Amino acid sequence: GSSAAFSCPKCSFHHSEEAQSLEREHRSTHMENGEYLCSECGRAFAWRSALVRHLKTHSEDADKVERSYKCPHCDLGFTCVSYLNRHLQTHQEERVHTCNCGKSFAYRAALTAERNMKKHERCHTRENVFSCSQCDKSFVYKATLVRHELTHSGERPYLCSDCGKGFFSHAELLKHERFHTGHKPFQCPHCGKKFTQSCYLTIHLRYHTGVRPYSCTECDKSFLSANRLKRHQRTHSGEKPYLCVECGKGFRQSYNLKMHQRTHIMKLS
Repeated sequence: GSSAAFSCPKCSFHHSEEAQSLEREHRSTHMENGEYLCSECGRAFAWRSALVRHLKTHSEDADKVERSYKCPHCDLGFTCVSYLNRHLQTHQEERVHTCNCGKSFAYRAALTAERNMKKHERCHTRENVFSCSQCDKSFVYKATLVRHELTHSGERPYLCSDCGKGFFSHAELLKHERFHTGHKPFQCPHCGKKFTQSCYLTIHLRYHTGVRPYSCTECDKSFLSANRLKRHQRTHSGEKPYLCVECGKGFRQSYNLKMHQRTHIMKLS
């Protein structure tokens, strides 16, 4: 008998012939690092079933979705236990796993942070890694290596239809498109504030919990994000990575460099 045509459930892709290899090849366009990506918000899932469940939260009937897993600390409900477990971490101190090379992994679910750090450590042990032929970087996933190699070729195959800007990955394009649409799919359960990216929400949640997982080794200060810790550490090291191309003066923060550059513009006017 004739086989059914393949239609992608996440986009308009359609093919008149059903072929497992074709289906796998196309689905890879929706995946990053072996994960399934939500076409609405860019969030990644390890299993297709988890993505399908998540997609219901973006539908018109999102309010009708049963949220039977209730948080014992607040009134929020969730569609599955993994979402509840991740939320519960916002009510307690976050755990940070730090590699000997200094890279840290913090996530609302401590198990995920530990798993991500173990994947990262494989880059040091050279165990089951994919190495770049252009530089000394290695990656746990082949998909990550392919995306990294684009940085050497300069190719940015994912183009924004609004402004033409190119990106190395589909996930990066999705994040960028929200600046045009104003879409903010990540909402704080405590105050209702919305964000374009999940990482911004993660940092924001720490204002409510009081958690500052990134601590300075030189003093007793701690910070909400790794970037803020890095910026603070420059006050100890004296590093000034932002250099003025006009006079060579260095600054610890990019904002201070921008303010300084205005003095050169004023002199010309």
